[in-house]
Amino acid sequence: MSYPPMENKKIVIIGAGEIGRAITKVLQNTSGIQIDLWDKDLTKIPTQKSLAEIIPSADFLFLCVPSWAVREVLNSVLPYLNPVKNDISNGVNKKTIVISLAKGIETKTLKTIDEILEELLPYNVAYALLIGPMLAEELIQGMVGIGVVASKNRKVFDQTKTLFIDTNLKLEYSTDVRGVALAGALKNIYAIGLGIIDALMAKGQSMTKGQSMAKGQSMAEGQSYLGGNFRGWFTQKAIEEIAEIIEILDGKKETAFGSAGFGDLIATGFSPYSRNRQLGNELVNSRFKDLDANMKSEGFISLPSIVELLAPYICQPADVTEVALDNFRENFEGVGENINRLSFGHKFPILQALGKIIIKNKNAKEVFDELLA
Repeated sequence: MSYPPMENKKIVIIGAGEIGRAITKVLQNTSGIQIDLWDKDLTKIPTQKSLAEIIPSADFLFLCVPSWAVREVLNSVLPYLNPVKNDISNGVNKKTIVISLAKGIETKTLKTIDEILEELLPYNVAYALLIGPMLAEELIQGMVGIGVVASKNRKVFDQTKTLFIDTNLKLEYSTDVRGVALAGALKNIYAIGLGIIDALMAKGQSMTKGQSMAKGQSMAEGQSYLGGNFRGWFTQKAIEEIAEIIEILDGKKETAFGSAGFGDLIATGFSPYSRNRQLGNELVNSRFKDLDANMKSEGFISLPSIVELLAPYICQPADVTEVALDNFRENFEGVGENINRLSFGHKFPILQALGKIIIKNKNAKEVFDELLA
C-alpha cells in the first residue's frame, strides 16, 4: 500500500525524556510537519509553548511519559482537545490522534494504558498504542526501530504509518490493543530477570577467574554458576508465561510472539540501555534498601499489579496475609500496597521467582537455584 506524503501536520510530543526526544529526532527531518515538544519540567524546554497553544491544533499527540504519569498528563491536555471541531466520519477523529508509548499498569486502578485512554478520552478522539523494540538511544543514533501500532481502527494505523514512512522507525499493525498493552508491561518485568541473570553471570565469571580448580574438575563439582544456557532457557520460559498471561487477561496469545512481545523482550532484556535490565543488575549488586527511587522502572512498578490482576484467575486463597513489603514501600511509596500472599501453585514459576527477588527481597542466586531444583 502506498502512503501519501505529510502536508501541514502538527505534532505534539508530551514528555522530553529519552523516548520523547527520540521520537522528535526520528521525525525532525520529515517534510510537511511541525513538532512541538512539551514537558512539565520547564528546565528541559525553556522556550516551550503552553498546552493551550499547541494541543487544539495538533494532528498527532504523542504521550511519551511513563505509565504512572499517563493519567495526570491526559487530565492536563483534555481541556484543550476539542472534539466538537473534529471530523469523525468513518469512525476516525481526523483532528487529533492520541498515541501512547507507555508500557505499564496503573498501580491504584490496575488499568492497562489502553483502559486509561478509553476511560479519559472523549468517545470521538482516536487513540493507539505504540510499543515494540524501540530503544530510544538507538533511534537517536539513526538505528532502525520497530513499533507496533495497536488500534481498533485501521485508519489510525494508516495515518500514523504515513507520518513515519521515510524514517528509521518502521511500523506494524495490530488490532489486539489489550494484548499489546499487556505485552509491553510484561516484557519489562521479565527484562528485569534478564538483567539479574547478567549480573549473576558476571559474578560467576569473576569468581572462577580467581579460583584454581584441579585438573579435570568441573564447575559443578565445586559450585554451579549461571551462564548462557540458563539465560536461553529463562528467555524461552518467559515468553511462554507472557503468552499465557496475555490470554488469561483477555489478550491474544499470539501477540506475545510478535514484535510487541518477544521482539521487545529481546531488545530490552539484552540492551545496556534498558532501565529494566539495569535495575536487574542493581538488585544483584546493591542492597535492596540502598536502591534509589530514581532506579524505579516500568517493570518494577508493574510486577505487583500483574500479580493482583492474575489473582482472581489462578490463585488459591490459602494464606491471605500481608506480604512483607516494608522496604518496597519505603523506597517506592504507594506501590504494591494491596498485595496479599496468594499461592500460584506451579503456575508461572518465572514470575513467582521474580516476585520473590523484587517484592520479597530474596537472594537472586538462591531463588534461581530453587527454580531449577
